[in-house]
Amino acid sequence: MRKGFRTISVLLLTAMLVMVMAACSSNNNNGNSNVNGANTGSNSSTNDSNASKPELRRLSIWQNEDYNTYPVAKLLEEKTGYKVKYDMLPQDKAADKLNLLMGSGENYDLVTYGADMALYSDYAQKGALVDLQPLIDEYGPNIKEAVSQESMDALKVDGKLYALPVKVNYKVGTSILIRTDWLEKVGMQMPTTTDELVAVLKAFKEKDPGGNGKQNVPLTIRGDQAMLDDITGAFGMPNAWNDVDGKLVPRVLDTRIM
Repeated sequence: MRKGFRTISVLLLTAMLVMVMAACSSNNNNGNSNVNGANTGSNSSTNDSNASKPELRRLSIWQNEDYNTYPVAKLLEEKTGYKVKYDMLPQDKAADKLNLLMGSGENYDLVTYGADMALYSDYAQKGALVDLQPLIDEYGPNIKEAVSQESMDALKVDGKLYALPVKVNYKVGTSILIRTDWLEKVGMQMPTTTDELVAVLKAFKEKDPGGNGKQNVPLTIRGDQAMLDDITGAFGMPNAWNDVDGKLVPRVLDTRIM
């Protein structure tokens, strides 16, 4: 690996962690980046500071929308003062493309990639990534407060940190989430049976715990999710396929829930 790769950073997604490796590329202002990404405000001195900030480059995993026009991109620019140019890896053979870019010495400030700890470790050991620990120690008190030391240590390679782990927000899977503040407003306890759940949903709809002056939608599911796994078991359909009169029937065709 070429020495220039030290300017590249990598983000890896795992089931429980998002690993962000941020570093200052060669076209940055001598490393004087706002690592915490604090709100820059709107006064004239801040505007001058924003004007001198370099444009960052980020390489991201494929998605069907342009990162550059995505609403979050505009929000991040407003909050940090940094303009970011987003490029995208292809949907197919993304690792091959990433290796080509790394091999050519392409400078990116942040690279987003799928769950591949072996690739991350290989890049780190070959000098393609920047050790973030000194930067975090100097500029990242909020990062230290938000991320446990145990999580940081789990991402170290040869004692150095090339990633910032953060918790993802979709760990629940197919379980049911309920607004406990709404339960308090309607004066009810957490439901433990289907009858209690029905009563709670009726209260959510009729008593306006959302305070919007309308009947609230008490329960929503994904449009492509035909069944709620936590409820179907109460109707004798605990599995995706069930025994109905001696025949295996897929849950969506099982009429016992009707």
